[in-house]
Amino acid sequence: MPNIKRGMMGAAGADTGCADCGLFAWGYNSVGQLGTGDTTGVNSPVQVYAAVPTDFSAGNDFSAVIKTNGTLWTVGLNDNGQLGHGNTTNLSAFTQVGSDTDWDQISCGDDHWIARKTGGTVWTCGSGYRGFLGNGSTANVSTPVQVGGDTDWTTVMTSGVSVSAFKGTSLYGWGSNYAGSLGDGTTVDYSSPVLIGTGYANGVRSSGSKNQYLNNQIKTDNTIWVAGYGYKGAGGTGASGNPYYNTYTQIGSAQWTWVTFGQYSNMARRTNGDLYAWGRNASGGLGTGNTTATSSPVLVTGGETWGAGFRHGARSSSVGSAINTSGELFAWGGATMALGLGTPTAYSVPQQVGSATDWSAIDMGSDHTLGVRTG
Repeated sequence: MPNIKRGMMGAAGADTGCADCGLFAWGYNSVGQLGTGDTTGVNSPVQVYAAVPTDFSAGNDFSAVIKTNGTLWTVGLNDNGQLGHGNTTNLSAFTQVGSDTDWDQISCGDDHWIARKTGGTVWTCGSGYRGFLGNGSTANVSTPVQVGGDTDWTTVMTSGVSVSAFKGTSLYGWGSNYAGSLGDGTTVDYSSPVLIGTGYANGVRSSGSKNQYLNNQIKTDNTIWVAGYGYKGAGGTGASGNPYYNTYTQIGSAQWTWVTFGQYSNMARRTNGDLYAWGRNASGGLGTGNTTATSSPVLVTGGETWGAGFRHGARSSSVGSAINTSGELFAWGGATMALGLGTPTAYSVPQQVGSATDWSAIDMGSDHTLGVRTG
């Protein structure tokens, strides 16, 4: 299992205070999810942390970052206690969660998050609805709780309403199992980890983080598999209608390096550097030059060679974003601030965001974007 930070972050260390590196944010900011200290939306990237972080994630109107010293900080919507501060008060400035300094990975979902510590333990916080937290309960919690007592977790992620976690190549899941999105052959929700199968590899990360009843996973042979609700072709298997997949089903036979998904739309990079998308195509969000939904992977236009790291692409409900091998950032889709293009205009083909050539990672929430520059 590759380390979750491989190909996306710089080395950890002391905060550098650099002027042109670190975590940047843009998009809508109605509850302070950008971490800029106010609730004013931003059309272009603005720096919110002046060092290359260990990890970060954009959720449904909230954000999280793990700083270089291993501390966890959150900001934005807090209606279910998902910021982890023991209350339900929204925040517009990043605030530290507790005092621990061993946080390693973070993935934000609809109204909860899952994180890993360096010792291999897994922790969750926020809404317990349908078992999101994996702690055997459906109650909300506003401070982090440990998932069981295991210390051999290697990778964690949430698709918005269900959770995936790995021990090596073994995939576990919990949370909502609507339409079979956990891939265990049932539609039963689980509030504790359940083994789904083996032979899986890290490669997918939450993007849209809102009402996503579908999961994609890459296996160790670089094939992509889908489980859940294939609305508007989001299943990617070519099947018509809105099929359910309650066991993981292979999408074609191509070789892929990473896959990411938003709300009923998905995007993946082939081993040759081409980018493909499928599913709902509102406002040109697939980047295929049109607004036609597709139930099979279709080439994203533009002729770029895209980065091989799994954090080199991200999706929300109607927007896609990706980083090419030259470190340039592109976005496309609906007319939203989350594009970062200066003016909310819809584009059905990729458009470069600014002129920087040092972008190394990207993630999208429901209506805002986080990205990392190395400086």
